[in-house]
Amino acid sequence: IKIWLIEKLVSNKIHNLEKIYKTLKNTKTYVNLPRCYSGIYKLLKKQNFKKIYIKIKGGKWNIGSNSIHHLYLLEWLTSDKINKVKVFKKQFYVTKRKNLFDFYGKVVGYSHLGSKIDIINLKNNKKFIIEITTGKDRWLINEHLGYLKKNEKIIIKNSFNFQSKITPKVVREINNCKLPLLNDVYELHKKILFEYNKFGFTKVT
Repeated sequence: IKIWLIEKLVSNKIHNLEKIYKTLKNTKTYVNLPRCYSGIYKLLKKQNFKKIYIKIKGGKWNIGSNSIHHLYLLEWLTSDKINKVKVFKKQFYVTKRKNLFDFYGKVVGYSHLGSKIDIINLKNNKKFIIEITTGKDRWLINEHLGYLKKNEKIIIKNSFNFQSKITPKVVREINNCKLPLLNDVYELHKKILFEYNKFGFTKVT
């Protein structure tokens, strides 16, 4: 196998993650964190952000497995690295997938250059919204409706591409893949799993 494409989270447990990493670290292995293929995030990447605050807030949206998407998004948008992750669990709940769980609460990430991200999962059914604050500007992303606003003005609409549309493009362009390599997100995975394992959260969806 010349190229690997693996799903996030790469593993639910740190020791399994380390085994996978040792096996694949010298190969071309991509992790499926695909927001870099979306027109909305391509435009945001062009802003060359350095220090930002991101807030993602919604209800019952599988924060356990999806927080990696947003933590990596901060890294990608700022060309910075997250050096600290904190997890605040309020309550476990059973997901639609048999014997798998998620939690209500918050995941917080801090970067080397001072960016911060709050990822919040509430006990309701509201779709999550993403806010990015950069000094005087406030960006609002609604992925479900496919729009991007800057200071309340719509910049892009009907644009967000969901996984079903992105995967064929990734496969077609696998030799010029834009997804992050496992080597680039291994440490971020470890930070997340270390926090999850503190409260026995190993059955992530």
